[in-house]
Amino acid sequence: MLHIRNDIPDPGSDEEAYEIQTRLAREVRLGERFRTVAGVALAYSKDGERVYVAATVLSTTNWRPVSQQLVQPPVTRPYEAGMLEWSEGPAMVAALTRLPAAPDLIVVDGGGIAHPRRFGTACHVGYALDHLTVGVTELWPAGCRDIAATVEKRRGNKTALLHEVSGDKLGYQVHTQNTLDPIFVSPGHRVDVDDAASLILRCTPWHQLPEPIRQAREAASKFRDEGEA
Repeated sequence: MLHIRNDIPDPGSDEEAYEIQTRLAREVRLGERFRTVAGVALAYSKDGERVYVAATVLSTTNWRPVSQQLVQPPVTRPYEAGMLEWSEGPAMVAALTRLPAAPDLIVVDGGGIAHPRRFGTACHVGYALDHLTVGVTELWPAGCRDIAATVEKRRGNKTALLHEVSGDKLGYQVHTQNTLDPIFVSPGHRVDVDDAASLILRCTPWHQLPEPIRQAREAASKFRDEGEA
């Protein structure tokens, strides 16, 4: 159900109408603009009992970091297929909530709705924060049908990921660079399937992985190496 969220005053004169129009024109949204994108990734300690998490915010104008938070929470739940979000999701949320400002988009190093129960780590993070979130993995998402078709390794080519039972579209296998293997993209929260793929292509100007994920992984690995030196 639609509700009126912004009051528009009734002008008393043409001059007031012009002023209102000019002022409110600055508030009109023609589409989402993403100036900052956060990547969140983690690295496990050698004994598997701790995780080193990096939340790295990049500017979309030059893909350079503008802020970063590092956290080192204990692992509270052992690895279990399809349940990774319970150990990694809270750790990622802990890092993201320490950022000085909210990014426009969060890209999670983990699955989204391309998951047996349609609730992967990116969904956990996005729902917890009620924020636009997309999940990215390099591994075939469990719960999706095998893709029989062969797709040319050309940037922008993509194939739908379909739920193994219902056949619903849950995401895309996306080729982000020519000649390189694809990545698997699915929405986490407040992003639809097609927009998720488009946004991730925007975030991959040079490498296979989106810049936010690539740089967050590097930061998490460095954090771990320094912590265990």
